[in-house]
Amino acid sequence: MKFKPYTSTLILIFLPLIYVSCSIATSEQNTELIENPIKTNTQVPEPTPETPDVLFRYVTAVQMLRASLYEDAIPQFDMVIRVLPNFAEAYHKRGICHYNENQENLALEDFNKAIELKEDFAEAYRDRGVFYRNIGDHQNGMNDLHKALQIYSKRENSEKIEELETLIRS
Repeated sequence: MKFKPYTSTLILIFLPLIYVSCSIATSEQNTELIENPIKTNTQVPEPTPETPDVLFRYVTAVQMLRASLYEDAIPQFDMVIRVLPNFAEAYHKRGICHYNENQENLALEDFNKAIELKEDFAEAYRDRGVFYRNIGDHQNGMNDLHKALQIYSKRENSEKIEELETLIRS
């Protein structure tokens, strides 16, 4: 069973980030979370001369992912990760691509790296949990799904809580 990532609001999340990243002077070394009306936990990459191009490639890769063009999206995510090696979201999305291309070991490595970089990354826990369940590792799958549920509960995200509870019951 293939799965889709949470990308419905991704463009809305990253357009302000691209604007902010392009606006920050490269002399400022700001890695704090950006407060925006969407209230995401997305870490803004440290600005470099390559940042606008990299973020454009990231958004393009996410669009490819949403269009199920996994093989085409992987090299785009590779380039983003090469320039921004601490960008957890890129690892997470590349993991989804690897999984859908039946590259399970690479998918698991990417999910693990995303979670290592961002411990409260509920979407990565959710998708790794689905991955584990799909390969028959139900215990690890349930552990990750419950971890994602716990994170969403702390954020009081009732829509995601309900979705995960349904997934856990299935």
